[in-house]
Amino acid sequence: MAPAVGVPVLKLGLLAVKQIAKPIANRAKAAAKESAFFKAFVVSLGRGLHRLSIQMTRLADGKLQASARFPDRYGAPRCLAGSGRTIPPGVADAHSLRSDAI
Repeated sequence: MAPAVGVPVLKLGLLAVKQIAKPIANRAKAAAKESAFFKAFVVSLGRGLHRLSIQMTRLADGKLQASARFPDRYGAPRCLAGSGRTIPPGVADAHSLRSDAI
């Protein structure tokens, strides 16, 4: 009869752990909401996961990786301020794109 007694004791033990963990988790969540470091870490992690997801989708579709097409850090072309035009990879600066540049 030992297994029959063990099940209720196990349930009570798990309930106790759950009850103790709730206030600890709430304190951790409150501290995380106010922490600039934690926010920066989570944002960075989210961006990294998004880039990974996009690259995996592109590879599955048989296309180039985004970072291979655009060597910019975030996988996107750089944009000229206010012009709406993008700078192609390999162009050093906006001056090179002017029509009168020699």
